[in-house]
Amino acid sequence: MKSIISAVFLFGSTLIVSAQTQLSSDTTQNIVVWKNKYKKQKALGDTLYYEDFDSTGRATNNFLPIGWTSVDNTGQNHKWIWSNQAPGGQYSSATAPLNSTSGANGFLSLPSDFYNTSASMFINMNAAVSSPSIPIPQKGAWLLQFQQSHRYCCVGGDSVLVAEVSTDGQTWTAFDATFNRNPNSATRNPHYAEINVSSVLAFEDTAYIRFRQTGPSHYYWMIDDVALVEGPSNAFQVNEMTLNFSDTFSVNPIYTQVPLSMLDSISVKTIVENTGAFDQTGFRIDYLIYQDSTLSGASGSGLVFQDSIVYSQAFPAFSVDTLTFDHPKFKPTQSGYYRAEIQLKSDSVNQIAYLSSQNQTFVVSDSILARDRGIYIGSFRIFTGFGNAYSDSNKVGVLINSGQTHQDIRALRFFVSNLSTNSGVKIRPMLWEIDLNLDSSLNSSIHLAAQDTAATTITQAMLGSWIQIPFSTDPTLSDLTLDPGKQYLMGWEQINGANGLQFEVGRDRGMEQISPNVSNFVFVNNQNPGWGWMTQVPAVRAVIETSAVGLSQKEKRRDWQVFPNPNQGHFQLKRANPAAFERIEVRNLKGQLISRHRLSGDKLQTFNFTDWEAGIYLISLIGEEAPETQKLIIH
Repeated sequence: MKSIISAVFLFGSTLIVSAQTQLSSDTTQNIVVWKNKYKKQKALGDTLYYEDFDSTGRATNNFLPIGWTSVDNTGQNHKWIWSNQAPGGQYSSATAPLNSTSGANGFLSLPSDFYNTSASMFINMNAAVSSPSIPIPQKGAWLLQFQQSHRYCCVGGDSVLVAEVSTDGQTWTAFDATFNRNPNSATRNPHYAEINVSSVLAFEDTAYIRFRQTGPSHYYWMIDDVALVEGPSNAFQVNEMTLNFSDTFSVNPIYTQVPLSMLDSISVKTIVENTGAFDQTGFRIDYLIYQDSTLSGASGSGLVFQDSIVYSQAFPAFSVDTLTFDHPKFKPTQSGYYRAEIQLKSDSVNQIAYLSSQNQTFVVSDSILARDRGIYIGSFRIFTGFGNAYSDSNKVGVLINSGQTHQDIRALRFFVSNLSTNSGVKIRPMLWEIDLNLDSSLNSSIHLAAQDTAATTITQAMLGSWIQIPFSTDPTLSDLTLDPGKQYLMGWEQINGANGLQFEVGRDRGMEQISPNVSNFVFVNNQNPGWGWMTQVPAVRAVIETSAVGLSQKEKRRDWQVFPNPNQGHFQLKRANPAAFERIEVRNLKGQLISRHRLSGDKLQTFNFTDWEAGIYLISLIGEEAPETQKLIIH
């Protein structure tokens, strides 16, 4: 797995986010709410140290506060600096200055993007900025608070952004300052950061603070309003909660909607922490699942599952524990809107009570498989700075697991960003099989499974909305059925990029914070074409339909597709079971018969009605049972 990540990640797969805000018009908008894993606590004690980096009267030491030092270990003078300006740089030109409480009077900045903009070769950062000795009273609990804005590139394992504390200025303890944020995903501006540093500073009389970045060559890190605050005595919190819809593979996607037919069972992983100065007795973790409502909006069944872990001994102060609830797992029996919740309890009253629980909602759907929440900020497109993002055959794929039974993908859905440049773009839905367990490059691990034989043109009417493209397979390939126990990528291929067009879909930046690495992919057709993984989560969904297990193609359900649809009168009819129907009939919206044709015995049959007027028609297949009808759009 490591060889895949390190060998094939493409910096060229970095994406640009449009400044325009997009909100989904899909009816499922806002159905999934992910509670923020990291919250700003309300300090229970006094602020015992504070630095706002005001430069007034500081003409020396590069305007840093007295006693603060900045060190660069690359020899390039790529130091942390005092600044009140945007970081700048070729990939951060749209980034604003840190919007912190005291940002107007200055802040700390490490403008790595700016440092590397004119460089002949990118230099990874290796820089730190440190406080002087800080006298502190001997308290049992300490919180380090600061406001920040950062974005870093490119591979998480090679990137280190840490806040460090020490009692002697020599031995440092590092705490993650990304808060598990994936590479290339920017924080809010500002992000209110808080780290419990009691494990280092409890009952000490001296503190040092240091911010250190090693690894990323791009983009920026800005910090302000650094404080040491007295922490609580009794406090415990849920740091992380992750629902797992499948644990079969080394990388498993996190779904927001999953069809009941694909869903086997659900487990949950949680990380809990005792952030107070006292040990917690009678400590207990409850895992609860509620069905809040049905898909139609009727009242749900309420509590449908519960499990608990009770500590036989005290949960020590400043300790962290990782637990998985998977014996038994929860298996839904009906579709609906669900809410999973973790609750912490103790013999003591939690002084920061709202952190003792966390919940995630998800949908058990009839047919929709989704990894996005339906809330899109900005848009998603392949970055133009590397290779040619306007090339034909650029591709994007989102990882999905196939489930335990055969499933058919009937169509793919895309949320088209409301940008005029999308009009005229041509795409076609694609499906690839992927094996991430192979110890080889992505290029040899990803294989085409199916594709549409014709492209769909994005029109003005599609902007700012969901579109659904029926998924019809290339007749030279196998039928579009997901085999059990496999992983696939669902996505699209750009067709007319050589004309200077590029497809942009909605981007769910909230899901990017929790989406596993190596679960979203891009193929850049540049001078060295190949696959790479990225952290961005594009708005791609699948419409799933269950296939009967073990049946031959002739015995499967009598489904059929017209593609492309819309079209200009020239289309193909694909049938899973040609023997089920005898003829095709086409009527207008008034019900008047326009055309009737006998069907051949082929699965794929071509029709040419290019002399028809543009409009909406009803196309029906007639057989032994009741006719089946779909809309046919000719433009």
